[in-house]
Order: sequence, then C-alpha cells, then structure tokens
Amino acid sequence: MNALKERIAEYWTRRAPMFAEQRLREYDSEKRGRWEAEFRRYLPEARTLDALDIGTGSGFFAFLLAQQGHRVTGVDLSEEMIGEAEAAAAGLEIGAAFRVMDAEAPDFPPSSFDAIVTRNLTWALPHLPEAYRAWFSLLRPG
Repeated sequence: MNALKERIAEYWTRRAPMFAEQRLREYDSEKRGRWEAEFRRYLPEARTLDALDIGTGSGFFAFLLAQQGHRVTGVDLSEEMIGEAEAAAAGLEIGAAFRVMDAEAPDFPPSSFDAIVTRNLTWALPHLPEAYRAWFSLLRPG
C-alpha cells in the first residue's frame, strides 16, 4: 500500500468506533427509510442482486441492501472499519460479507456484481477515473 493510502487507512481506523456508532444511530432513524426508498427507486425488486458496497465503512449501505434480500459484499481499506461492520452485522443478525480491500482496485473477477453502491468515498480516492473503470468492469451486462 502506498503512503497516501496508508494515511487514509490510518485516518479511518482512528475514526472507526465513533463512525460506527453514528451509522448505527442513522440505521435506527428516519434516514434509513429514505435510503431504502432510494435503493428501491434504482434497483430492481423482482430479483435478488449481487451487490458490492465499496468503501462500506461500518456497513450501513450493506445492511440496507441485505435487509432488502440482496447478497451483499462490503469492502473497505480500513481493517478496523471492517471489524466494526462485522460486529454490527452480527448484532443486527444481517447476512453480509465484508473484506479489507482497496476501493480503487477491487479484487473480484469481472462481471461479479449486479449493482455497486458507495457513499462518502470518492472524494478520498487519489485515482478516481481508474477506480470508476475498475468498478464498471465488475458489473454484469444489463
């Protein structure tokens, strides 16, 4: 990992517990319903999707998608954030998978996912055009 990404990971590692608490409060608020409505607006409800939450942090989007019946994988550069996501998923009894991974170069085969979501991430990526190309390659046709 290069020095910049190490600094990014360290920043989010320090913030992980507080960030996770904030997202759990949001999960129990009216914002949850607003986000669920947005997902329903853009994602087909007629079938179960394989979804990737890039920069999952403590898992908020992954939880919402899994609750809607989708198979979800969340990835984040911070090991501490992934630990928070796994702990929250266990406490909420939500079946989502989480992996430590570089958002700019996700390690999945091409055409692995039906949908990709992200929140509060792209501003922190040093190579955004490359990330978008990598993400697009992960999407299945259609």
